[in-house]
Amino acid sequence: STSILAFSPYDDFEALLFFGIRTSENRDDGAGDEILGTEFEQTSALAKATYYFDDASSLTFSYMENDIPERDVNYNVFDPSVDSAFGRVDRDTQDAIAYLEYGFDPVGNDLIDLTARLQFKREEVALDPILNPFMTDLLEADHLTETTSVIVENTSRFDTGTVSHELLAGLEIGRRERSALTDAGINDTAAPGGTDDYVALFVQNELSIGERLTLTPAVR
Repeated sequence: STSILAFSPYDDFEALLFFGIRTSENRDDGAGDEILGTEFEQTSALAKATYYFDDASSLTFSYMENDIPERDVNYNVFDPSVDSAFGRVDRDTQDAIAYLEYGFDPVGNDLIDLTARLQFKREEVALDPILNPFMTDLLEADHLTETTSVIVENTSRFDTGTVSHELLAGLEIGRRERSALTDAGINDTAAPGGTDDYVALFVQNELSIGERLTLTPAVR
């Protein structure tokens, strides 16, 4: 079930709202046997708005969230045969992404199509044990990963002879923080947390040769 509302009250502003619910029954494995505890209900929401300063520049804000609550399911969803060893849990999975993006795409200049994005991503899996035979912290740890990043990239479009190019080049700087805290407030030894600082440069060129061949070399 999906509901979408899109509107543009002015020429320089547009917005999009979305809400969806998806339900799924238990999956079947490769042999056609039902895998118990794999049914779920997922809700999704999106809010996005763009303001255009002029024909070349714009500012966009977007927020998206997915939620999957599961009640009394196997801790190990991939091999139900080990359920008696690992127990059963209530599991709440949530991921959310929010970003603010500036775009600059001057009319008549195919070499510049620039975007600069500040992005925050949050992924959380909260566990509450229902059946915990060995009283392990695995079944009560709340896993949280948060990533903050700045991404600047430009797309240039040009031709060299009979070859058309779409060259993407960019820079990404970010920090990813991860934790897996138990009910006692300590880091789960089976899934330790930490901080990851990173810098990435990337280049990708989509080469269209004639009408039937496309090559896309890339390096990061």
